[in-house]
Amino acid sequence: MIGDFYVKANISLEKARGLARSKQYKEAAQIFAQYLEEQEEQEPQVMLELGFALLLAGDQQGAVIVYETLAAVFSSMTEIPEKVSALWQKFHNLVAGAKRKLVLTGVTAAVLASAAGAAPEKAFSAHRYSGGVNRPTLSLD
Repeated sequence: MIGDFYVKANISLEKARGLARSKQYKEAAQIFAQYLEEQEEQEPQVMLELGFALLLAGDQQGAVIVYETLAAVFSSMTEIPEKVSALWQKFHNLVAGAKRKLVLTGVTAAVLASAAGAAPEKAFSAHRYSGGVNRPTLSLD
């Protein structure tokens, strides 16, 4: 009975890895996440695989959540296996870039929202046949 659980878990883990190899990252991430939910102990290598799949699927926020969870797991470990440590370093570097991108996206969205609500100063023509368009002002106050 218990053996069946582990066989099923290993099959789903291999399926997720196969999906990741075939660049079906979103589906792989779903299976990695499901696998991790079913495990009693945390598995840092599988968590890293989930993080990479999320990043490659375009889910930067999900990858950052996995990163923060892993950081807590690693802080409580006395020794990190070499293979996992190398993956962690790569993931750390990628997530740092993703965090910067998320911050920039948030700042850009705030600036655009601010600019969209600003009143136009005056009409100007970008083209001689345009008939004049309103140019929004950008206030950085």
